Amino acid sequence: MRFFILLLLLIPFAYAFYVFPDLPEQIPTHFGVEGKPDAWGNKGSIYLAPGILSVVGFGIFMLFQNLNKFDPKLEKGNPNAKVFQDLSVGLVVFLSLLGCVIVYASANSGIQITKILLPLIGISFSMFGWYMPKIGPNYFAGFRLPWTLENPENWKMTHFLAGRLWFYGGMLQALFCYFLTGKSPIFIFLGITAVLVLGPVAYSYKFYKENSSKN
Repeated sequence: MRFFILLLLLIPFAYAFYVFPDLPEQIPTHFGVEGKPDAWGNKGSIYLAPGILSVVGFGIFMLFQNLNKFDPKLEKGNPNAKVFQDLSVGLVVFLSLLGCVIVYASANSGIQITKILLPLIGISFSMFGWYMPKIGPNYFAGFRLPWTLENPENWKMTHFLAGRLWFYGGMLQALFCYFLTGKSPIFIFLGITAVLVLGPVAYSYKFYKENSSKN
């Protein structure tokens, strides 16, 4: 599995190596709200983003593979283990694709990177939404609030709702951000993200207060 993960993380490097000979001496290194370049660097910086993302990706993979050593809620044999293994691979795939998008945008300064980047993130939210209801209580992933960690039913219902919101919300992000232009995609993306984060938090707190009043 580690060899497969390393291969995935090397894909952006291979792509950067492929385009490097044809790069101009100055390439975009940062993009503004509208997805247009607003900072430049020498062409050797094409390897910077793949390097950072590869380190982060491998670190996340190793952490998720060994969560049972750090989280008392993930003792050996816990069904969460398989879910976290799948999530770790999904995160590595996402980071590898992200690295390729950044390399592509740096090599083609005329493109609007948000047309690719924001839909990619939206699709990743949908992927996480698919797994949300399958994640049991733990201290590393999900809505780790005091009242969800204390109450398995609160955790279950909160992540069932979050799964629906993230799956469909991520799809909406991908569609809106791909077809709309200008600054509107980033604001729509951030607005939907706020709902994805705050909606489950508000629901879990309401669930907590309603059940506390019954006791």
